[in-house]
Amino acid sequence: MPLCDLVPSLLESTENFAYFCKFDDVNKTEGEETLFRSKGDLNLMNTHEEVSRFFKNFEGMDDGIEIPVAISFDFIGENFPGVQFRRSEWPMVMSFMPERAEKGTYTRIAKKERRILARDNLEDAKLARIISELRDRIRNGELLQVVISRDFQLPAFDPLRCLSEFLEFDRSVYVYYYRFGKFEIIGSSPENLVTMDGRRITVDPIAGTVGRGATSQEDQLLGKTLINDSKELCEHRMLVDLARNDLAKVSIPGTVKVEKNMEIGKFGNVQHLVSRVASNAATDDPLEVIRSVFPAGTVSGAPKKRALELIGMFEDTPRGPYSGCIGTVGRDRMDLALLIRSVYSSGNGYYTRSGAGIVNNSVPEKEIQEIFTKSLNVMEVARIESFND
Repeated sequence: MPLCDLVPSLLESTENFAYFCKFDDVNKTEGEETLFRSKGDLNLMNTHEEVSRFFKNFEGMDDGIEIPVAISFDFIGENFPGVQFRRSEWPMVMSFMPERAEKGTYTRIAKKERRILARDNLEDAKLARIISELRDRIRNGELLQVVISRDFQLPAFDPLRCLSEFLEFDRSVYVYYYRFGKFEIIGSSPENLVTMDGRRITVDPIAGTVGRGATSQEDQLLGKTLINDSKELCEHRMLVDLARNDLAKVSIPGTVKVEKNMEIGKFGNVQHLVSRVASNAATDDPLEVIRSVFPAGTVSGAPKKRALELIGMFEDTPRGPYSGCIGTVGRDRMDLALLIRSVYSSGNGYYTRSGAGIVNNSVPEKEIQEIFTKSLNVMEVARIESFND
């Protein structure tokens, strides 16, 4: 029995739990499940001292031991203390010490896939004005790129159905369901923030998006359109360079390499350009590695500090967990999924959030289309037919 089948009974209990499934890179059909559970206290951290003390504990852990961790966007206060942003009610870092940790496997049916076609004529006049202003700032040399996002409410949302759909039909690398008291995160992320195995670090930037076709021929044509889109290629190269620079801060000089460059990755309702940057770490401190890459350039922009300042100025609502990370951390291993394509709740209903990278030749209507297309994955799972808030 796959471990995901235990989640319904856990939801009926008061236990905190963290279900995390990592699929293979190629076909994304063979998943390694981990299920953590605990009736003990949560570790909800909101200060620099609490976070530092928490990660210091990993030094005394045995090899192979991992614990569940979720880090919200509010963690940018650790790296960019001077940046003003809308703080959320979510803790900066959440975790618990597992009383039980189980391993299992989950196999997707290789040819079974839920494909959602993009919708046309999706509008958001306010967001279009914001995108136009950000594009003008980029053209004036203020920065190179910024990721702007918005949220979507999900009434009558069924978290168990969502988890099942993500596991069976999606083609993302990560699927997860974490419950830390009143805080819940359910998601299907195609991208990592960072993965560390021993001293090997990898970051897999994803930037550049197009929808899926109704037929294989149309799907291939859309993929070719993406790989030949100068705007998408420029944005992707910029973010690969940013990932290289981030890893260089904590890596042995000369070891940072681009192992995979701008390949087409096919997911449930979108296609992306996908790369991989890898290096050999000069440190074994997981917090130092996280700080070097947080937040991911693919959800912030470049240069990061100015992009974050503009996000604070132009986004109406706090990001909370969106664009943070979630996964497992141990003394010798760390695997953190980027918190996108996910559903969030702090006890007051469920919502999702998505964004798009704005560059100097962005077309507001196309960027809005991208934001809505990304959200379609979750909206379809929730059987939400309207994009109204």
